[in-house]
Order: sequence, then structure tokens, then C-alpha cells
Amino acid sequence: MFVRRKTNRSGSISVHVVDKSGGGYKVIKTFGTASTAYEADMLENKARQYIRERTGQLESLFGDPSEDVLNEFLAGLHNAQIQVAGPELIFGALYDRIGYGAVKSGLFRHLVICRLFNPGSKLRTIDYLQRYLGVRYDITQIYRFLDKLSVFELFEIQILLCKIYNTTRTNII
Repeated sequence: MFVRRKTNRSGSISVHVVDKSGGGYKVIKTFGTASTAYEADMLENKARQYIRERTGQLESLFGDPSEDVLNEFLAGLHNAQIQVAGPELIFGALYDRIGYGAVKSGLFRHLVICRLFNPGSKLRTIDYLQRYLGVRYDITQIYRFLDKLSVFELFEIQILLCKIYNTTRTNII
């Protein structure tokens, strides 16, 4: 079903609710004729309301924003102003709660969170960080960092995790 405006020979505008089924158009209901654009808009709103009631569509939760307001807002918005915050909030809290916050490296934090949220190659990780977080790393920085993250540092992280696990376990019991 849809709303159709039809201009008559006299210049007035008829507003109908039309259904196209079975290969032809069928007028379901006529809402009247209007001589001005304002009257036609009012009739069209009534027709849309009739369609919503007939098809069982719920009213919008926030109402219909004006197209002009929405277009004006979107015209002033640029990609650089958009940032993905969800993964950082969720996995960042998990990162800190586990105890990885003890490792004082922003690169390590970015790598861990990115690998949890968006697993992929190191190049894809760099692309993700640059595109969505605005953080730039060179591929050589990633490789050098992973080389520096020696067995000793990983061993310290594991000890830290064991301490955290034991303290939380004793607090629960």
C-alpha cells in the first residue's frame, strides 16, 4: 500500500491509498481532494496514518525528524569526527580488569583490544587503528614491539595474572 497524489483536470489534488496486487492498482480508500498544497499534505498525513494502522506498524519512538535538519547535521559531519568507542569501552575495561594495564604501553593495549575485536593480520590491525581510532603506527613499529615483548615480559604478565586470579578467588570464597 502506498499514498498516491493525483492531479485532476480541474487542478485539484486527490489523495488515495492504493494497493498494487495482482498486476493492477486498486484504490483502497480516498481521503479527499485539496485545492492547496497544504491541504494535500494534511490529507497525505491522514493517508499515511491509515496505512500505519492498517498494516500494524508502530509509531516511531522518537518521531520523524525533519529531512532538512538531518541533512544539515550530516553535511557538517566528517569521517575524522567519527570514532569507534564500543570496543575500547568493553575490551578496555576487560584489559584493565585482567591486569594488563600494568604493561605501560599504549601500543600493547591497542594490539590486544584490536585483536580481540577485529582479529586479522598486522596490516589489517594498523588499518583498523588508523581508520577508526585515528592512531598511526608503522608496520616496523609493530614488528619491533613484538620482538621487544620478550619472554621475560610475558612471564611477568603471567605472574601478574596469577596474583590477580588468586586474590579474586580468595575474595570470593
